[in-house]
Amino acid sequence: MSVATPVAAQWTGIDHVPVVFHRSTCSGRRQSVAKRTCREASLCAVAAVGLSLHNRGGGGRQPSKRALQAQLASDTPKVRSRDTSLAAVGDTRGREESSGVPEFVRSPEALDEQVVSLALPAIVALCAEPLLSAIDTGFVGRLPNPALSLGGLGVATTVFDFVFRCYNFLCVVTVPLVAKAAAAQRCGNPDGPDPAQITGRIVGLAAFLGVVTWATLVAATPTALQLAGTSADSTLGVIASGYIGIRAAALPASLVNTVAVGAFRGQLDTVTPLQVTSVQMFTNVVLDYVLVFGVDALGIPALGVDGAALATAASVWLSCIAFCTSLSSRGLIVWEAALTWPLALLELQELVVGGAAQLLRTLSLQVVLLEFTRSVVGIDGGGLAAAAHQVALRIWFFALFALDSVAVAAQALLPVAITSSGTESARRVSLRLLAWGFGGGILTGIIIFVGAASLCALFTNDPSVQAAALPLIVLVATLQPLAGLVFTWDGMFQGLTDYAYLAGAMALSAGGTLAVLQVNHLSESLEGVWTCFALFLGFRAAGLAWRFWGPEGPLTPVPVGKA
Repeated sequence: MSVATPVAAQWTGIDHVPVVFHRSTCSGRRQSVAKRTCREASLCAVAAVGLSLHNRGGGGRQPSKRALQAQLASDTPKVRSRDTSLAAVGDTRGREESSGVPEFVRSPEALDEQVVSLALPAIVALCAEPLLSAIDTGFVGRLPNPALSLGGLGVATTVFDFVFRCYNFLCVVTVPLVAKAAAAQRCGNPDGPDPAQITGRIVGLAAFLGVVTWATLVAATPTALQLAGTSADSTLGVIASGYIGIRAAALPASLVNTVAVGAFRGQLDTVTPLQVTSVQMFTNVVLDYVLVFGVDALGIPALGVDGAALATAASVWLSCIAFCTSLSSRGLIVWEAALTWPLALLELQELVVGGAAQLLRTLSLQVVLLEFTRSVVGIDGGGLAAAAHQVALRIWFFALFALDSVAVAAQALLPVAITSSGTESARRVSLRLLAWGFGGGILTGIIIFVGAASLCALFTNDPSVQAAALPLIVLVATLQPLAGLVFTWDGMFQGLTDYAYLAGAMALSAGGTLAVLQVNHLSESLEGVWTCFALFLGFRAAGLAWRFWGPEGPLTPVPVGKA
């Protein structure tokens, strides 16, 4: 039996991230396979972070095993990113005689290290998106009439959440398209597509869709507000209309930013998007303070909720300029290609078809959230229920994205585990990941429960809103362990490209929840709506648990006779 001895760290396509290989004295072939396995893991990890950042529920098609092997065969990949590291080793026992097996598949301790190395950077990036809405909520909650202001803001942000989720396919398809093209370039394939051309075309498509959506949303604001549960003539509707009209002007920039993030992830760069997003959040905080409350010394009037919309729109456009400048300076985009964006439809056709299931899943989720908002807005005319709902929902989404960092690890690690070692090893990895998700849920639940009162005070100083929101925040804390399991299962099945089942399960859960919402007048009270919110999470957990432990899931062990 040969002995595996550690060798010096080698550099992968990840900036400054060493991946340690173990050299077997028996076979140079195993070393080569181990290197390919490592680069496969790196691409999966970076793609997972990118998809999760702009797609809570997952994303488009993951590269197949054959595609990964073909695209990542080069032994000298370029240096691109700093966020992700995976250790891969060649072993000398059993079936590992002919294949490289990542160390995390064999060692629970190594798996824990990999989860931490993936999840910790992802927490910062994933929490950036809900922070933007939370920042607006925190400033608006301190206006003279916080109940009405927060209620109007809640209706408007629900509309924007719906719009953004419908366009998350832009990032979903950009990541694998750019990653494949960039990998082909590194392999020296002169006939492969140019990733800069692809990025340019999809940026052109995103800008076009952004302009069309901007014009449509402004023209159809009364209809959008009616779907969200209020009318344009009501007090809440007037506040929401003003916010929508201002922030909608940033839709072209928002969609371009989505593509830019996907392009950087496809180039294995996770640092640039995080840097730009951090500057955007800082800018949003400063502008919110100035525009929401005004600065008399500078002659800037207090604009209230409209000021929050203007601050967000301005910060989005500034981040768009930063993204475009960075893409240009690094030669990652061909701007002439943006004028030929219709060609992108042909390039994206295969992935768009594969992402149709993800669109169904997203729409199902958004319909439920929209109906919750409609119900809450109709509870009282003063906006108290809507304000409390907005505060609790922002805390829920913040915790959701924090827990989703474990889903990032699941998306990255499971495809590598099942490719290199088969279903049984992947299932062992998945059980460990579920433990991480459940443990993370317990931790976030404790933090939210202990700090419930303080969290209320962060969003509003109105005692009535705080009193109405406090029981909802306690419920949010209670649901965290179950949420940790659900989000981890989501990440697992996304990594295994089980999108059709995820879409079907979400649609059934949504349908069941909407039916229960009409029973016994549950929609007529804040407690009833949030009871249905908890039930919705329970329905999702049941469907995903069945897929995991059921007889035909992607992680179900294959009987020996049928292997």
